[in-house]
Amino acid sequence: MKRKSLLISASFLASLMCSQAWAADFTFKVPLRVENVPTMERVYVECYVSRVPLGGPGRAAGSNVIGRGSTPVTIRGGRYSGTVGVEVNAAGIIPASSARSYACSIRGSGRATTGATYAASSDNFRRVYETATGHTLDRLTVRTTGGF
Repeated sequence: MKRKSLLISASFLASLMCSQAWAADFTFKVPLRVENVPTMERVYVECYVSRVPLGGPGRAAGSNVIGRGSTPVTIRGGRYSGTVGVEVNAAGIIPASSARSYACSIRGSGRATTGATYAASSDNFRRVYETATGHTLDRLTVRTTGGF
């Protein structure tokens, strides 16, 4: 019988910060909750900002992305609960003022029951985790999007 595991990424909130020289162009405050996943060692919360409106074509295409950011979170004892800050700066030729949408997601890594390491992206998180551990994820939220 498979043991049940639980992994939840709570709602994502975004706040636009002032464009000061020392401040990030965008700061995302991401409430994150991970429960009962003893093999998970690290989660990365990743966000990007796009100049294409929410649902628009090619939103994450390189020519539309204003900037990206990522924050690693160490998971201890199969649990984490807290707010993760992710800073995103306009890193290319598109100014921060062109922002129309954002997306945040998680990816994770840990040790499989075989002892090998595994890495799961937001696209394959459930499949990779369940294959690597033999545990079923009850609830899983790995991505959210929004508009400015």
